[in-house]
Amino acid sequence: MKSLTLLDEVKEEVTDKDAIFQIKEIIREKVLRNLVEQVINRQKDFDITKFNEDTIKMLSCKMAVKANTNITIEEMEGIINDLRKCKNPYNCPHGRPSIIHFSIYELEKMFHRSI
Repeated sequence: MKSLTLLDEVKEEVTDKDAIFQIKEIIREKVLRNLVEQVINRQKDFDITKFNEDTIKMLSCKMAVKANTNITIEEMEGIINDLRKCKNPYNCPHGRPSIIHFSIYELEKMFHRSI
């Protein structure tokens, strides 16, 4: 059975903007199917609070800006402004860091500039 990537599911001959829109729609559909499967599989021990938390965590990761994604300065500023509104802007819901602090010395060392 062939494993499909999201790009395999995008219709051919579309602009980058259309491809991004199609990918978002595909993700939404897959997330929705996943949610329905979770509800069906958890009939006995279904907890709406836990379900909502899991859903928010899953959606935040699925819809997050991924590495090597080109975004505009305005989108970058929007992300930073949204982070400022969070209780804990330093980690994603799964605990991965979203902000990392590097001292000047550490940056210089990474780029072999330190003495």
